[in-house]
Amino acid sequence: MNSRNGFSDNGEFATSINFLIRVPTKAFAFILISTLLTLLIVTIHAPDALSLDTSFSDDGKVTVSFSAGNDVGSGIAVQSDDKIVVVGTSDNKSGRSEFAVARFNVDGSLDPRFNFTGKVIVSFSGGNDVGSGIAVQPNGKIVVVGTSDDGSGSSEFAVARFNIDGSLDPSFNVTGKVTVSFSGGNDVGSGIAVQPDDKIVVVGTSDDGSGISELAVARFNVDGSLDPAFNGIGKVTTSFTAGYDVGSGIAVLSDSKIAVVGTSDDFTTTWFAVARYNVDGSLDSSFLFDGTVITKFSFAGDDMGSGVAIQSDDKIVVVGSADDENDALKFAVARFNADGSFAANPSSTGKVSVKFSSGDDVGSGIAIQSDDKIVVVGTSDDGSGSSDFAVARYLPDLASIRDDGGGGGGGGGGSG
Repeated sequence: MNSRNGFSDNGEFATSINFLIRVPTKAFAFILISTLLTLLIVTIHAPDALSLDTSFSDDGKVTVSFSAGNDVGSGIAVQSDDKIVVVGTSDNKSGRSEFAVARFNVDGSLDPRFNFTGKVIVSFSGGNDVGSGIAVQPNGKIVVVGTSDDGSGSSEFAVARFNIDGSLDPSFNVTGKVTVSFSGGNDVGSGIAVQPDDKIVVVGTSDDGSGISELAVARFNVDGSLDPAFNGIGKVTTSFTAGYDVGSGIAVLSDSKIAVVGTSDDFTTTWFAVARYNVDGSLDSSFLFDGTVITKFSFAGDDMGSGVAIQSDDKIVVVGSADDENDALKFAVARFNADGSFAANPSSTGKVSVKFSSGDDVGSGIAIQSDDKIVVVGTSDDGSGSSDFAVARYLPDLASIRDDGGGGGGGGGGSG
């Protein structure tokens, strides 16, 4: 493993935290965490040094409990005033779980201006509610997405919006929360983003119980109603192959087109799956002819897409995991041009991968710095019984790590 005090020469960083939220074993398996752990926030002060910021809770990290049970953090966003909002799930040991949201001041303390305590829990049903993603609107309101399961045998996308003071926003579907169903089976909400006009777009997976699932996207008006200007009904599903398709991440481009990432399983292997939608919800035919692309990093193994972000020039960057062909996973990152082709150049194929350990390295989240450098986060598990947070940073053109010969017409990155 590389230095634990900063980025190493090849752009990797790992910090030991014996804390594992999830390690997906199959892209199409819906993992609603069974063993819930304490929510952990780590704030980074200087992106070039990646040292813990001791002005944040004295040591750069803080934990918060919502209930006597187990709490899990899933999504994070930063307000314009640099306050930090997080979402996850709280299990109060009553046999059901709820959305959990907290807001922290810049010094790491819970913000009492948010629901008086700095935290709030929200229930959608009498069953299990799982919070997954969070975003902040330009007006400061906070939107979260996840899944609501009332125990009847099916689940739905669940979205809530909070006022700046942490109260549910009654201008959003009267109650401040809304659910949407795509099928008669299980619909799982995963990612959320906000358009410049404050409309809300969410992504996830729709499974009608037939053995086939599709990537699912919905758009809401500012009042919480489904937006009929988006595919006529406010929602759309997309199939990439004849098998399972799973939606994971979503982002909005500068022209309000929508990019999503997930995983497609053709019953033989799994692929990174990326789609771009026009503002009206139709697939963007200027993005690789039909608006969709699937790609592989490994020749024969399984690849899984998890997160997506947009660079300043509207190039789409996605992160996930790929099989390293030694029965283990590695971080995988790909960058796409506006036409859906890989953003390759003489020093980069447009695809890179990186190993942190001999075990499974699972990429899950991605962000773009102000200088367009790409930062990805996930988990590194060397099989010793503990796992590490793992972070890698790439130059804007993905050229910081050399090709190690990954599959799929472009290769991966160097090993760590």
